Amino acid sequence: SGIEFDVHLSADRAVVVHHDYALHPDIARDSNGRWIADDHRPLIREITLAELRRYDVGRLRPTSDYAARYPDQAPSDGENIPTLDEVITQFIARCAPPTRLVVEIKSDPTKPELSFAPDSVVDRTVAQLRARGVLSRAQFISFDWRAVQRVQQIAPDIPTSYLTIESRDFNTIDRGVAGASPWMGGIDVDAHAGSVPRAIKASGGGAWSPHFRNLTAESLAEAHALGLKVFPWTVNVPADMERLLALGVDGITTDRPDVLRTVVATRAAGDVHVRAMSFNIAAGAGDLDAIAAVIRASSADVIALQEVDVHWSDRSNFADQATRLGELLGMHVRFAAIYRNLSNDSLRPMREFGVALLSAHPIEAFINRPLSRLSTQQESSIATLMPGLLDATVNVSGVRLRVMNTHLDYRADPAVRRQQVDEMLAVIADAHEPLVLFGDLNAPPYAPELAPLFSRLRDAWRGRSEAGFTYPALAPAKRIDYVLTSSGIRVIAASVLDTRASDHRPVIADLVLPGSPR
Repeated sequence: SGIEFDVHLSADRAVVVHHDYALHPDIARDSNGRWIADDHRPLIREITLAELRRYDVGRLRPTSDYAARYPDQAPSDGENIPTLDEVITQFIARCAPPTRLVVEIKSDPTKPELSFAPDSVVDRTVAQLRARGVLSRAQFISFDWRAVQRVQQIAPDIPTSYLTIESRDFNTIDRGVAGASPWMGGIDVDAHAGSVPRAIKASGGGAWSPHFRNLTAESLAEAHALGLKVFPWTVNVPADMERLLALGVDGITTDRPDVLRTVVATRAAGDVHVRAMSFNIAAGAGDLDAIAAVIRASSADVIALQEVDVHWSDRSNFADQATRLGELLGMHVRFAAIYRNLSNDSLRPMREFGVALLSAHPIEAFINRPLSRLSTQQESSIATLMPGLLDATVNVSGVRLRVMNTHLDYRADPAVRRQQVDEMLAVIADAHEPLVLFGDLNAPPYAPELAPLFSRLRDAWRGRSEAGFTYPALAPAKRIDYVLTSSGIRVIAASVLDTRASDHRPVIADLVLPGSPR
């Protein structure tokens, strides 16, 4: 185990611990308690240590996107940016071997003005760790391979790991581009058959730290065959942790060591993780690719969707949205129509609107069950049985999980919702397998008509201090989207994603299914 952090040099060459190259307006407050301006982001390298001490970095700006991304981060007012020496003191006092210090040298070869040269940062950091007697308990990492190469020169016995990422917005490898990437310390990946592990080996490295989405079974096997250890970063979702541990990585970098410990413990017990999402997609809101991007980025592996069009109307270009999302995400799909209308064009397929299930795991069984509804397609004052309660069984690593997805009546009068709740409870009355019920229930958690449902199933959001509002997405004011679980399923975490891809925000729950695979 280890504690990972980034280091910089201040203007007066103090080694300080901070993630960004500059002070961040969503983190830093001045001596008067005011958040610094967005257009005033002084670089760490331009500020003396005494000047840095004037800023409070103990909490996130409450209304910022930063705070929305990290809702569980606890504030600690009055905290300053620490020096490396202060961190070492805490490390010695609180962390026994074999816990390590994993030190990232922050340097951008494409923007050298952001920080001091990597050799300078490395030299001062190594000297300080050596002086405090903890150099042997350190590991160095960096995206700028010049930094880890420098460590290998001046402290060859200290382990290093080469950070990499290959994405549309940030690519440190540049396969197929003439010459070496500026990040790779003079090593051209194409001179090594496009292999990152081979490039690291050629640079004298002993470990690779790829972005977790870039790591495949094949590249991991190649790295191990070359004698490299592999430590993917930054893995915060149980399903991703589960996948990487199953692949056989040597370690995981995470913001959530508490979650990782739970994953490791439940793997030992034979339990299985699921990241579940309920998302009313509002017929794609004009951009189905954006919906797919939200789901993909969430790493959810069982996703329940409401308001899904299948050849329904021109608002969604008469597309089969359920099938298309399955194709975009590489997932199994089931669709449960609520409404089915003949097309005005005899050459077009049936027009359908309803709910859908996407799953990274095999779907073994599926039925579209009826619920009482007041149709939105024709005038009626009497609720009648109509389809649209999706009921499926998903095989999650050998555990059979029953999944239900629904969209309840939207009207202010709760009578139909009350009837729908009673009907769903009758369906699950004899259920013994682990069960998750997803849905846009169109009522807040304190609504009386939902009470019988909450007496049978657990609201995954229960116990959270945040409101968990999901609607409307632009300025959420109520919680009407839910993930409900049967007894025996443990909820590790729950969150609401900050997205405007639909008029609802999706709710996510990290779940542990009971029992060994069977």
